[in-house]
Amino acid sequence: MTVSHCHPAYKRCPAALRYSAEVPLLSLHHVTCSEMGNIFEILAYNWMKIRVASAAQDQDYTATLAVIFSFTAVELMLFPVEIRSRFEESLIFTQPIYWTLSTNSYVDLRGSKVQLEYIRLTSENPLAVIQPAAGECWDVCLKLLHSVRDTPLYFFIKLKAKERKSDLEMEAEGPRLGSNRLSKPPMEYIHLRTFMFGEDWRNDRGKEDFFYIQMGTDASESYALEHCIILDDVATLRFMGQLEELYKALR
Repeated sequence: MTVSHCHPAYKRCPAALRYSAEVPLLSLHHVTCSEMGNIFEILAYNWMKIRVASAAQDQDYTATLAVIFSFTAVELMLFPVEIRSRFEESLIFTQPIYWTLSTNSYVDLRGSKVQLEYIRLTSENPLAVIQPAAGECWDVCLKLLHSVRDTPLYFFIKLKAKERKSDLEMEAEGPRLGSNRLSKPPMEYIHLRTFMFGEDWRNDRGKEDFFYIQMGTDASESYALEHCIILDDVATLRFMGQLEELYKALR
């Protein structure tokens, strides 16, 4: 694996680490530009596993979804009222479920959905941390079963890198509004909406079964578009916690 010498992360590396550039990967700094997407997926999935595992060890029952996501009142206000309260309820579980999907929704929409629904949650094990198949539009998913709901909640998380977008991609996003906001939900969310609800999604808009959370965007403040939550750098870095400097270096 070779280092992309043009990547900012390379320039920030100590000389001793640069010297080992031609040996197998010893640091997340040693990645090429084309590998950044995979690195962010690995980072997001494993960091979420750590945060959930820490919550499982909480003996004081203070672990909540808000704690796992490091959300403050600012981010919670972006969710519907009926979902907002779920973030502040204590999570009681001893062992989260870890699952990896074998197909992505772009290759097999129905097959991927069946795999996702197959993951069984119970009152003893109400939380699953799910890793997508390669090529998916999200990096990690939390599937959560609450006692007050008949159906599980899904939180699809995407940790985005700073990247130069083509004119075609910019046109697809639509014009930007104040605070660098998107004027319509991103394409990844549109795909997920079809994935979760099918083509008749308008008939299911009252269902709050999933949310797509984009982290690491260039928005100057967090905001919501339908079930898509766009987080600014402040919320993203708060979530990254001890990995903040590594995340910033990789960007």
